[in-house]
Amino acid sequence: MNRKRFTGSFASGAILFLTTVCFLTGRARAQTINGTFHGIVSDSTGAVLPGATVEVQNAATNLVRQTTTTGEGFYTITQLPPGHYAISASKSGFTTARQADVELLVNQDAEVNFTLQVGAVSQTVDVTAAPPVLQVANATISQVIGSKEVVDL
Repeated sequence: MNRKRFTGSFASGAILFLTTVCFLTGRARAQTINGTFHGIVSDSTGAVLPGATVEVQNAATNLVRQTTTTGEGFYTITQLPPGHYAISASKSGFTTARQADVELLVNQDAEVNFTLQVGAVSQTVDVTAAPPVLQVANATISQVIGSKEVVDL
């Protein structure tokens, strides 16, 4: 009889312990300080832009995070510490849109939408080879002539 009562109280204690742990885990998760930016990137006609790059940069720490929009033009960047951010959205063939000094508060889910204008595609060409050296000190022209050319004269 004593053993049965001990087993019952042990099981009750274990259930109480597990319930408490589960409850505290949920409460601890709710105490997060990080925030989230989310939104939609579209063009000037309102059509969504899948594959656009969205970048956030923390003004104080220079932390940079990037993501790409989904097929529906939606983006989400999570786990960002509170602070002031510069947010930009870009896609090839469109101008880059930027919003500076956007404040993200503790545990905030901030919505920032972008409308990109059609722009020209630009390319940058970097030339790394040095140009040939020209001699400008004298105006002589020289060329090596082989024996066959001399005989042919």
